[in-house]
Amino acid sequence: SFSLIFVIISLLVGIKILSKYFSLRHKELITVGLTWIFMSTVWWSASISFLLITLFDSGLDTFLYLFIGNIFVAVALWCWIYSFSILTYPKSKKLIVIIYSVLCIFYEILLIYFFIVDPSAIGTLQGKFYYQPKLWTMAFQIFAIITTFITGVIFSKNSMASDDPRIKLKGKFLLIAFFSFTIGGALDALLPFTPFTLVLVRLILISSAIEYYLGFLLPKRFSR
Repeated sequence: SFSLIFVIISLLVGIKILSKYFSLRHKELITVGLTWIFMSTVWWSASISFLLITLFDSGLDTFLYLFIGNIFVAVALWCWIYSFSILTYPKSKKLIVIIYSVLCIFYEILLIYFFIVDPSAIGTLQGKFYYQPKLWTMAFQIFAIITTFITGVIFSKNSMASDDPRIKLKGKFLLIAFFSFTIGGALDALLPFTPFTLVLVRLILISSAIEYYLGFLLPKRFSR
């Protein structure tokens, strides 16, 4: 249920950021919003299974569980790198985007190949709400998390160095958001599954979604 709450909040945050494009016309808001939506897809499978079991007493089958939980990870990474390069290193944007495009496309091709040939090479479903990724899929997920964390910290620190108090505060929220998401994702993978650890990790992830929203769309009342 906490996974479902995190997913719903993440969708609302992503859609809210996306919608701001139509009033502000900053195209990076599109990929910033999509970044958080796609980052949350890792928890979509557990959330959907929870709903299906609650309503119909039957969760997702293994193929759909693995597909939903893996296919958008590279897309999320690409969206963030595109946003980061535009906002932080516009002169190097083309090179950065090309490098990550090659990596993400290659990973997606491998995923699709194994989904067709042998889905068990991607991961194995353990229970109804958890799957164990194989080494290569876990390696890419760790790479994506580390990349997002490092670039997120760089972007946040640049914002915090601004003379504008509002931008500086947004940078602080973003820094907390990237720390929260990284810690939450790491604990989710490393901690043993108990009711306490599950609730703790999901609360950290929920807080990261709210902090991400405040980092990009800080309401004026927060900066007074």
